[in-house]
Amino acid sequence: MTEPTGNETARYVRHIALPQIGLEGQLKLRSSGVLVIGAGGLGCPALMYLAAGGVGKIGIVDDDAVSVNNLHRQVLFSMADVGKNKARAAAGRLKDMNPACDVVTIEKRFSPSSAETMLSGWDVVLDCTDNFPTRNLINAACLLSGKPLVYGAVYRFEGHASVFNHKGGPCYRCLFPSLDGEKNGSCEEAGIIGPAAGAIGSVMALEAMKIVLGMETLSGKLFTFDGQFNESGVLPVRKLPECPFCHAPSKLRLDRLEAPVSCRAFRAERISPEKLSARMAAGEKIQLVDVRFEWERGLCFIRGDVSLPLERISEGDIPLDPSLDTVIYCKDESRSNKAAELLAAKGFGKLSVLEGGITLWADKIDGNMTRY
Repeated sequence: MTEPTGNETARYVRHIALPQIGLEGQLKLRSSGVLVIGAGGLGCPALMYLAAGGVGKIGIVDDDAVSVNNLHRQVLFSMADVGKNKARAAAGRLKDMNPACDVVTIEKRFSPSSAETMLSGWDVVLDCTDNFPTRNLINAACLLSGKPLVYGAVYRFEGHASVFNHKGGPCYRCLFPSLDGEKNGSCEEAGIIGPAAGAIGSVMALEAMKIVLGMETLSGKLFTFDGQFNESGVLPVRKLPECPFCHAPSKLRLDRLEAPVSCRAFRAERISPEKLSARMAAGEKIQLVDVRFEWERGLCFIRGDVSLPLERISEGDIPLDPSLDTVIYCKDESRSNKAAELLAAKGFGKLSVLEGGITLWADKIDGNMTRY
């Protein structure tokens, strides 16, 4: 390794002063490469600390664009970035923060076909995504490529983080064997307070740097954080002897992991906004059910509907008539399909979901409706 320049020594002097890092450790950080998948609520703080801390090469994987409702928690972005690709916008900010950092942007979705290429050449991978199928896929891809994986998740005021596939430790599927242990709903649906994402994203950056430095990490442990009640802790995570993922990674087929193993392929019939509007205008007897949260309903709703949040349906609280033609809607279709699955199991036969949810309804039928 080459010696640090005078500017580097000045910049990282507080790191170098730590006996756990020193000059040798700082040079390790400079020569390391960390891939961050997802430049959202978790990825933004993680990227900032990795770049500021002297990680020499950082990759950013994200095919999404910045939107206004990202800004309260995705702290790398500003109003000027709205509409821009997240990876590209984040890279510009990181280069301003630390010009010595080599930032690589990958403006694509992480998929089975791209996984091997994307992971090649990186020392550590950070999973900063927000959906379970992608987390499952990233875990499998890291196992196949022998990459340590730093994982984090946030939900409302809570979050947790861990390190997987590191020095013989457990993998993501050891923690969630059937994926049923994950929280239901995304932050888009349930809400999230920005600093919770900041707290977990910072922990993820710290764990990545500790892996590079050869320090003890959260491998075999789960860090938990509750910002509402000011509680945190560390729980043990054991490597499951029956886990087919980390015990037989050579048998994994990434092309079969685009959806969680435990998910059932239930998909209700769909009805277009135009067709539903016409039937309602004709006076047909339709039981229109809004399964969103109450805060979402406060922003907009379709007149003549019934408010029944998905949580109530999941708990068996279903004050609906199963004999009526029932149409379910949410923001898009994700919760609608889940609600339809639950209602079908309760004997509801005439079920459909609103295509595109209330978002498409606003586009096609009610242009004055509030969008969020």
